[in-house]
Amino acid sequence: MTKLNVHHNKIPTSGAPAPLDYRNPLRGGDSIAWIANELAKDEALGAATASGKLALGLAMCLIGPAFVTIVAMDIESRWDWRAAPGFGVTFLVCAAILIPILMRLERRTRGEFLADAMRGQSNPLSASSYGEFCLERDRVTWFVYTEIALLGPRLVWNFIDWMRGRPLVDAQTRLEAARIVAALHASDAARPIAELIAPEHPQAAVARAIRYLLGKQWIDLSARRDRIWLSSRVRQRLASAMKIAD
Repeated sequence: MTKLNVHHNKIPTSGAPAPLDYRNPLRGGDSIAWIANELAKDEALGAATASGKLALGLAMCLIGPAFVTIVAMDIESRWDWRAAPGFGVTFLVCAAILIPILMRLERRTRGEFLADAMRGQSNPLSASSYGEFCLERDRVTWFVYTEIALLGPRLVWNFIDWMRGRPLVDAQTRLEAARIVAALHASDAARPIAELIAPEHPQAAVARAIRYLLGKQWIDLSARRDRIWLSSRVRQRLASAMKIAD
């Protein structure tokens, strides 16, 4: 969890800036309410995107088992074997075995399986014999097949990681976060975290809101963890909204 320097003794005792007027950056509304609404929209969009990744990932997890099943059934047909119990059962067995292996392999390689596998791999075109060429070609081909089979587990892990890092926030924290965003936008510069603390905005509430905004990448944090500022993407988004309202 990100540690933030939000001690009250950092609040300036003199020369404090005048209270900022956050109202009406958009035509006919309150800026803090509008920003809170935009934060809520981002949460909904993030959930929809993550759910889409999960659905697509689960479907693509079946690519590897389906390919192995097809190969097994083809071998059975060519050799006139009757060992396989049928396509459906064979597919389920392959899925039960391969999907956990692929999930573990993807987590271990963290999306870099093909790059790691190809590192140090000789080019098939530089082979000294036809036999070596065929061997290297087949090896690279299987690396590519494995990378394709890992696409599904990669999306599933993306969803799992999103769930683990998903900022669960109540309406009050979202509103506090919107106030901080409005303050940062109004000041047009980095602000000491301590300046955002006030009797009506206690340290714990400010810290929760800042962690929430950091998780959504709406703000950036200084190396000393005592100052924050809006990300350029969010600043442009707010500026565009204001331009539309003018």
